[in-house]
Amino acid sequence: MISDALYYNATLTLSILQKLGVATEVFNLWFQMSQQAKKSGMHAHFRRVQDKKICCLGLTSLFVLPGDQLPGDALGRVFKATLDLLVAYMDQVAEAAKQEDDDDADDNEMDGFQTEDEDDDEEDREMGDEADSVRFQKLAAQDDDDYSDDEELQSPIDEVDPFIFFVDTIKALQGMDPARFQSLMQMLDFHYQVLASGVAQHTEQRRAEIEKDKVNEAEWCDSAAS
Repeated sequence: MISDALYYNATLTLSILQKLGVATEVFNLWFQMSQQAKKSGMHAHFRRVQDKKICCLGLTSLFVLPGDQLPGDALGRVFKATLDLLVAYMDQVAEAAKQEDDDDADDNEMDGFQTEDEDDDEEDREMGDEADSVRFQKLAAQDDDDYSDDEELQSPIDEVDPFIFFVDTIKALQGMDPARFQSLMQMLDFHYQVLASGVAQHTEQRRAEIEKDKVNEAEWCDSAAS
């Protein structure tokens, strides 16, 4: 995927696309796909959280490229597209967390509703359930060869937070080329200024959450070792 290649080496990847004469076509299609939505309002492409994250990391990696490789107007388009994806990513993560909480609440409400008849029948069902379980495991073993869930695969980017990466890269651009950074900020209309402000605020929350998780993990390790 191009976004992966951009994250690991934006200079080389963009250079190859430009030499092939497809850079403009690729990014136009990319931005178009990122904006397309179904009638339900859901994204037609890059639907998974992981897809959006990888796209954000790849696009963000372009920010610090020199102007002769990524002109100012192109940087503006990339920046706005990244903001849109970050907001969509943030909303999807929040919705998934809310759904998980709702599911947990529903499960808790159902606890204790098992009837006496169900208790009496449970032992009778165990033999059938065991046989069904064996058949299911055989089917699952067959499917494992043909199916894998990308979200279960480990990747070097798992520990990279797209919001922190975005803000840190913007700060790097500001330090490297203040004039280019200022020009970029002036391209943003009110809508994208609001989005950028919201992303910046969310980034600080993410920093605090990650730091808290690290402290809790360190305390747990110390407790387990003692």
